[in-house]
Amino acid sequence: MNIIEKSKFSALYSGYSETEDSSWVGNLCYFSAGLEHLPIIVNKRRFLIEFVIPKHLLDPTVEPKVFDLDINKQFLLRRDHREINLYSLGEGNYMDRTTTDRKLFELDEDSALFIKTLRQALCKYVSITPSTTQFVFFAQGKYSEFIMNALKEFNDELSRHYRIRIIPELQGPFYGFELDIISITA
Repeated sequence: MNIIEKSKFSALYSGYSETEDSSWVGNLCYFSAGLEHLPIIVNKRRFLIEFVIPKHLLDPTVEPKVFDLDINKQFLLRRDHREINLYSLGEGNYMDRTTTDRKLFELDEDSALFIKTLRQALCKYVSITPSTTQFVFFAQGKYSEFIMNALKEFNDELSRHYRIRIIPELQGPFYGFELDIISITA
């Protein structure tokens, strides 16, 4: 069971005020080796997006992660990719990792707001760490469809600054996408 320490919880959400809009994206924090965390709030529900730094960047003796696709066929990730985990934070700062069909929201409006907030968070992360533009995540069932729908083109900051490309080689349970910067001269 993952429980986030009270002091870390306070630090993550210290910039949030109850008077804020119904969505909020906090500041990127690094308080565990190899893990970056970006807090978000959607209609007073707290979530934590975890960006896992590849082990080969932290330890040169570790080989990069490879996805076996078929016999004699592999998918190689970019050097600076990140694996994304999503946690909802419950009572007692319990971190519940979301990977399956469990419905995140009862209302469609909350789902739409979550997608908007998630896209703002991705945009913020890439603006802070511009060398990281490839992401993979583990998802099953309807949850994978929900997240993949969040990556479609919208009229927002993420789509204005980045071209989102789904990685077609990854078909589940790992999925991936890349963000390519759109030239301001294009």
